Amino acid sequence: MSSYIYRKKSDPVVDHNLYELISNPTTFGYNTPVGGQLAVTISFEVLNADEDVIGFLWFVFYSDENMLEINLAKSLHAAKFQGFSSNVLSDLDRLKSELPQEWINPQTQWLGIVKPANKNYQKITSFLMQHSFQNDGEGGFVKSF
Repeated sequence: MSSYIYRKKSDPVVDHNLYELISNPTTFGYNTPVGGQLAVTISFEVLNADEDVIGFLWFVFYSDENMLEINLAKSLHAAKFQGFSSNVLSDLDRLKSELPQEWINPQTQWLGIVKPANKNYQKITSFLMQHSFQNDGEGGFVKSF
């Protein structure tokens, strides 16, 4: 388990740091402007032990498929911090308690999506597979709860 702190954010407002991460078409490609709200249900700022923001985490639940998409974005200001994705993935069981209980049932699966154009595609997919995610053959990686 990592020593990260997860600070839940309701209706997260996009700042310049988050905008640079989410607007990149090779990662997320969102069109949410600075000052706009990120349209997600559950969002967290990820902080290190010194309480510096090192990244962001948000979830999207697809009830018709029992899929819980996990989205990670390492802060551009946190280049010196190694292992961000791997540490967050290690904390998924801990994070389940922060999620709406109606999302969690025996059929629910985690879903991770990495765009092939992402410069860190190989590294991120390797982290996902190290944490028991399996390639679903449709561009995503899934893991049972």
